[in-house]
Amino acid sequence: MTFTVIFDLDKTVVDSAHRYDVKPNGDQDLEKWVEKEHLTGNDGLHPLAVKWRQIQSRNDVAIVVCTSRHAPAKPATLDFLNRQGLRVNYYLCRDEGDATPDADLKVRLLRRFFSVQPGLTPRNALMFDDHKGVRDAVFDGLGIMCLNPIPETWQSANVE
Repeated sequence: MTFTVIFDLDKTVVDSAHRYDVKPNGDQDLEKWVEKEHLTGNDGLHPLAVKWRQIQSRNDVAIVVCTSRHAPAKPATLDFLNRQGLRVNYYLCRDEGDATPDADLKVRLLRRFFSVQPGLTPRNALMFDDHKGVRDAVFDGLGIMCLNPIPETWQSANVE
């Protein structure tokens, strides 16, 4: 049986604070985000990246990235993760032009993902996401335990 570990990227594993803007409801400001995508190479890592590296060598774990980033950012994002030594089995992201709120987007992406992946189920999954609305929606909609990996006391802590 394969266990699925799902990682959000920004503010969860990746420190992209230098290019992150949010709306009053906590959703990412996508217009500003897209304008700053060229700065992805300047991102850092949060401490959860250490755990990611530890579990990625297990044969019974599938690593899924479920991010609000737009599809055009996928190549640069995967290049960044690869340079950081972070393996990705599946990459779920927002289609270009999709402005769906983050929580609805991630539930939709994950529901679709699990419907087409034989042997992977929400019952055997754990997710990490900084957005409370996403955590609640993923648990309520799919039954996936979704944890906030960033204690409020953490500041921007780059990890090598």
